[in-house]
Amino acid sequence: MNIDSPLVEYLHTRADLHLIDEADVLDAVYADQLGASDRDAWERFVCTQQAEATCDAALDQLDDLSTVSRRATAGQWRVIADILRLARQDPEPWVGADPTADPAWSDPRGRSIASVRRLRSEFAVRAAVADIGARLRIAEVTVHAIAGRTATLRERCPRVWADFLDGRVSAENAAIAADVAAALPADAAAWALFDDAVADAAQRCTPSGFRRRARAARERVHPEPIDERHARAREDRTVCSTPEFDGLATISLTTDAVDAASALGRIDAVVDHLLAQDGETRTRAQLRADVAIDLLRNGSSPLAVDVPSATAISITIPMMTLLGQGDAPATATARSRSRPPDVMPRGRRAWCGSSPTP
Repeated sequence: MNIDSPLVEYLHTRADLHLIDEADVLDAVYADQLGASDRDAWERFVCTQQAEATCDAALDQLDDLSTVSRRATAGQWRVIADILRLARQDPEPWVGADPTADPAWSDPRGRSIASVRRLRSEFAVRAAVADIGARLRIAEVTVHAIAGRTATLRERCPRVWADFLDGRVSAENAAIAADVAAALPADAAAWALFDDAVADAAQRCTPSGFRRRARAARERVHPEPIDERHARAREDRTVCSTPEFDGLATISLTTDAVDAASALGRIDAVVDHLLAQDGETRTRAQLRADVAIDLLRNGSSPLAVDVPSATAISITIPMMTLLGQGDAPATATARSRSRPPDVMPRGRRAWCGSSPTP
């Protein structure tokens, strides 16, 4: 197709293909001038423009629907929190009239008026949670979590909460902001600094990226030294098992980061040795699971005494902080440096991981 033809010049100056039916007009005007190849090019151009317009319209619609969905979710959070707050303040709609209002009332169990009224509030909240869970088909623990996160956002992150209500922040990022803010102490100044630090990122980042930014912001604004926080947090160390599909289970261990890195290093050292053995067909992931469960179940492995291990702490400092142009905190990562033995000790059988229970 001749790029200097009046048709091409016209196509480049068109404002909107959908204002009028220009295809019919141009077909009539240039019917005698266009050859077969020019007509095919023209039809391909029109189809491309229509496809692009359709895609743009679909993406715009997706943006609008996403905003509406976020607003609806934020509104749902707000209503849930308000219902539970009202149930706590006025239990009567949920548990009936207050018997303590009668001057002649007396409790056969000998409980005080304040105690009975407190129990009425608790029962009212339970009833409201059960009703909400049944209506929304969600677990009661989820209802409590939503109400708690809403209260945290309202009190500690008003900017994030306002953006959430306006549809600019996703429910995932709102939940992350609430959970991280809840881990801050009762310090209004720290709350305000945290809210300002994460408000913009909450609108732009994916949940995984926002979680990293929120954790970094928490470290930056936290008024307590890390040593004190770490000592207190170690009190929450625990281990639990979660059932999975098809007879499997996941063991979760929450402990000191240095200890966790050292334990993983010990496991990996044994796995590296087993991978070097002839006939080994298990993947690294499978070997790590087998080695870990054997260590937990049996207490030690034949390779344990031969695997030197040391824990290394890697500290990453942002470049702008090093240059004195920023105040972003450094991050520390614990990992274990282990070297598997080159050969098995003489007279010792290679350990092949988990063995069947008789």
